[in-house]
Amino acid sequence: SRLAPPRPGARPKGGDPGAAQPGPPEGSAPEAMAPRPLQKAWAVATLCAAAGVGGATNTEIKDRIDELEAILRSQQRILQGQDERVAILEGLASAGEGARRLQAPTQTIHGAFDSEHVAYSDREAWARMISQVWLILCGALVFFMQAGFAMIEVGTCRARGMNTIAMKYLTHTCVAVICWWTIGWAFAFGGPYELNTSLGKAVKSDIIGHEGFAGDQFYTSLGGGRYEPSMTIARWFQQWAICVAATSIASGAVGERMCFSGYLVYAAVMSALVYPIVVCCTWGRGWIYDITDAGFQDMAGAGIVHLCGGTAALVGAVATGARRDRWTSPDRFQPSNTGLVALGTFILWFGWYGFYGSAPA
Repeated sequence: SRLAPPRPGARPKGGDPGAAQPGPPEGSAPEAMAPRPLQKAWAVATLCAAAGVGGATNTEIKDRIDELEAILRSQQRILQGQDERVAILEGLASAGEGARRLQAPTQTIHGAFDSEHVAYSDREAWARMISQVWLILCGALVFFMQAGFAMIEVGTCRARGMNTIAMKYLTHTCVAVICWWTIGWAFAFGGPYELNTSLGKAVKSDIIGHEGFAGDQFYTSLGGGRYEPSMTIARWFQQWAICVAATSIASGAVGERMCFSGYLVYAAVMSALVYPIVVCCTWGRGWIYDITDAGFQDMAGAGIVHLCGGTAALVGAVATGARRDRWTSPDRFQPSNTGLVALGTFILWFGWYGFYGSAPA
């Protein structure tokens, strides 16, 4: 009787005789208010008391206790099975909710042309537009830096090499855009995707990307001749401009000392393989990105763009050596046009606002 749960309205020991204990909620049994171990002990004590009153022997009491414990174990197994079924039902409910979310109408610039597509809200449309305009504007500023690089090198070198240098910058920019479009972008940002949950995959290559070749992810076909452009186009353009800037750093280091065709080979290898691999290991969340818990931190491409391009320039300068009679007749190597040097400096200054304002951290 000491183990029995208190009855509604029972007087507490040592308390006010007129005070009543609060009872269980209406419609519930008193036993439901007690924990399971207390219920078990109370049931065993009740059976023992009943057996003692009836004059049962110790063996009979023990048998009845064993029978009751078997019943309790059976009830526990039933409750455990019910808990498992509840967990399964909760999992199915969560999966159904995820499926309903996956089956939600897709937002598109074409609006609600069928039951599976809807138009963007005004806020989402403005957000996408501002993001794309910002990336395109910054990419255009970075691309304009090619003119600055060309002006500085043309004005610094001798007059006889001005035409070759100008054509070198124009041609290497065209080579870089082809290489970056075909394989460079895919190697740089085509994986790994370990932290990109929006793609629903966890690919981890660590060194080089594996998808997105030749503009593969620029558009999504909606059927009926409709295509949905993605943010990848604007990101590709902005990153291509940065790739060309990294490739151009080595041009001045080999000015007047490298043949035209050899420089184009360098531009192709740099923009298609060397620079994309560096980007994949850092901005692309490769193995360098995972060195610290904070990820790879880079101040507007100081290590990825400038260090990568500067290393290529150092290798090129060492491989080609100094120009003939550069140090024996220095007067023959005076800048051909300091005005172009100043103009190129201002162009680079202007373009850096787009470079540092858009390069990933």
